[in-house]
Amino acid sequence: MSDTRVDFFDRLELQLREAAERPPPRSPAWGPLLRRGGAALAAAAAVAVALAVALVVLGGSSDEPVRHGPVQAAPAPVGTVIQKGEGTPPRDVDHIVVATGTAPVAGPWQMETYRSTRLADPETGEEYQPARLRCLGILLLDPPRGMPFQMSGACGEFPGTPGFGRQQESVPTEGRRSDGTRIRAEAVLVYGRVPERAAKVVVTSPGRPRIEARPREGPRGVRGNFYLVSLEPGLGRARINWIDRRGRVGSRGLALMPPVTQR
Repeated sequence: MSDTRVDFFDRLELQLREAAERPPPRSPAWGPLLRRGGAALAAAAAVAVALAVALVVLGGSSDEPVRHGPVQAAPAPVGTVIQKGEGTPPRDVDHIVVATGTAPVAGPWQMETYRSTRLADPETGEEYQPARLRCLGILLLDPPRGMPFQMSGACGEFPGTPGFGRQQESVPTEGRRSDGTRIRAEAVLVYGRVPERAAKVVVTSPGRPRIEARPREGPRGVRGNFYLVSLEPGLGRARINWIDRRGRVGSRGLALMPPVTQR
């Protein structure tokens, strides 16, 4: 299979992402918006691909993103267990902090792993997401002003790349240059799990230099390692994969989604 071919699961995820991003007739409260995102995630889990999308519009008044104050003073140490009901926002289940860092535009972040809860149609009882799937989420600790602090995540595995997955979180900002002209900057956080034997995570796009990131070792007792790379939108037909210490490709790779790629 060609590295640039978008397979069935890539197309399915793109369709689900577009459905989650489609604006409603009126601007809803956050609660209904998150419920719609949860419905998309549940449907994806039924075919072993889970997706959670958090979309926000940010405001600013300078060249650099304006911070509104941290959600918490600093990232929790890797290995910290955040118990159900604790944290900001309160966690629905126990979470384990598996990686921390800082990214352009987004600021400091904290990656957490947890297990899914069962999701089902309240009327028919049809199960969309089983319990106990492996999940991975990211919390922005000091996001730009106008962007509510958020934790987004997804549950399940990519069947074509066992042990390796990718999730995306768009972080847009708007502001003005010193001369008063309006600017728009955007970063896309791409993150996920990677097998422990992976030496690098690589992003490739035809005609562009390869982008590399080194995985971060997770805490003892948590399977796999973790990575995060911050990308600009519009890379074209970009894909992400991992390589081992000998430079060998670890899997068939995964296509990146808009706005990193072009529709």
